[in-house]
Amino acid sequence: MKKVLGKDTYSIRTLQLLQTTLFNDLHHIQNIEIQDKTSDLKSTHAEDVFNRFIDLVNEFGSQHRRIDFYADKLFLSPNRLSTVIKNYSGQTVMDWINRQTILQAKILLKRSDLMVYEIANRLLFQESTAFVRFFKTQTGMTPKEYQGARR
Repeated sequence: MKKVLGKDTYSIRTLQLLQTTLFNDLHHIQNIEIQDKTSDLKSTHAEDVFNRFIDLVNEFGSQHRRIDFYADKLFLSPNRLSTVIKNYSGQTVMDWINRQTILQAKILLKRSDLMVYEIANRLLFQESTAFVRFFKTQTGMTPKEYQGARR
């Protein structure tokens, strides 16, 4: 993002909004690719569920990381939501939620003075060690390594 923006003066909120926009754009591009593959330009139930799910992840991703939260919001069982999302996008519900969590974590790590344990707490991890393991599994580096990497 920094290369595109060229400045270090953007607030955390601005970067979060930009990140959400990027997330939505990637989702839109993926939808176009899926539609091209299936040649079915009509809106389907699965597409509607997927779009509503992505909107919810964008809105609540840093506050809720459980499938049942999103299933309840969409009036589906967790199993049904998982099936619809996997069949439609090729990725799991948790893949999408984890992606949003990592994006939030990266913004907070690079653009705030919060300590790793504070970021872990803000992203609702029970322990900072769980956040560190999650971050390393998703990105290949620890939060401290990511923080120290060149911006």
